Amino acid sequence: MGISLIDSRVTTTSIYWKHSKEQFFYKLEGNNFLQRYDTDHSQALTSRVRYLTRSRYQGSFQWKKDENSSLYFFVTTNDRTLRENSFNKISWNELSMMGDYSFISLKTGIVKTGNDIQWVTNGSTKFQWKNYSVGTRLKRDVIPVHTFISDSLTLETRDLIEISGKWSIKKLSINVWIYNNQYHYSSNLSLGNNNIPTIVSNTWIAGELATKLRDAWIFSVYYGHQESEGFISDGIGNRINIRFLGKNKLFKGKLDLVTSLSVHGWLNREYTSAIHPTEFYPIAWISDSSLKDKWFVNLSIIGQVRSFILKYELHNVAQIMTSFIDFGDSDFTLDLNPFFPPNRRLASLSIEWHFID
Repeated sequence: MGISLIDSRVTTTSIYWKHSKEQFFYKLEGNNFLQRYDTDHSQALTSRVRYLTRSRYQGSFQWKKDENSSLYFFVTTNDRTLRENSFNKISWNELSMMGDYSFISLKTGIVKTGNDIQWVTNGSTKFQWKNYSVGTRLKRDVIPVHTFISDSLTLETRDLIEISGKWSIKKLSINVWIYNNQYHYSSNLSLGNNNIPTIVSNTWIAGELATKLRDAWIFSVYYGHQESEGFISDGIGNRINIRFLGKNKLFKGKLDLVTSLSVHGWLNREYTSAIHPTEFYPIAWISDSSLKDKWFVNLSIIGQVRSFILKYELHNVAQIMTSFIDFGDSDFTLDLNPFFPPNRRLASLSIEWHFID
């Protein structure tokens, strides 16, 4: 038997108990994750077998006043252990509360590890007025840094701000999104031989225009642009997605048929970072030459009769057609990571059947 690049064996266990009485709901749950991880690669950090254990236990209480308002309390304890050359363990606990009322939801609390206490939150709002809707989201998480970082007993902070809007009238709708992500790290951390910036950020602005061509067909155009400082980016500066979506009923309405044909464009690409092939954390990577813009076509056909669903999908149709047609020197492969060969094509057939009765 040959030696594989990665040998990962995962065992998970979960248990929970819940109880309710009138407007009050109680829940206790425990989750445990155990991974045996072995690698055979020249860029692996170690040739030793590594064991990663992750445990999470949570107790929650909910008071549900009515359908539009609830109040929650959470107590959560977490442990993460890595056994390699040495034994590293970090524990962090969270105490939080959350409230839902009408158009607003807000969760806030504190996370504590050792003597370090930090604030966390997760809130969202959604306003609707006539043909307009506006949504906002604010999230702040505090978790340990990647387990294979040199100082994996340090916390990192993740901040997300999201604003979205939609305007629709008759057969036309316009959607816009703005995202901003920020990761804050303690100083003097390193990923392998690469130092980590104290702050990395990513801003994403996107919009979509959709219209009904006929009762059964929808045409949409999506455009997204991102600006990144650091490694939380896939290197695609601009995205374009042009899509035709059809929904039809055949055989006297017994068959629901959904057809999708989409053209995708990845433009202004550059590698500023790449995911390590065995350790799975981002590392700095500068491409030797400029990356070409990529265009590709996807096709999917989904048929459903009651609870039986048949799905046929073709990803990167042009690459599939090269088996039958000579396109000369044209390159339809999709390179996503310099450590791995380019993606070529994928044809998949899936069957899904829900046994309701």
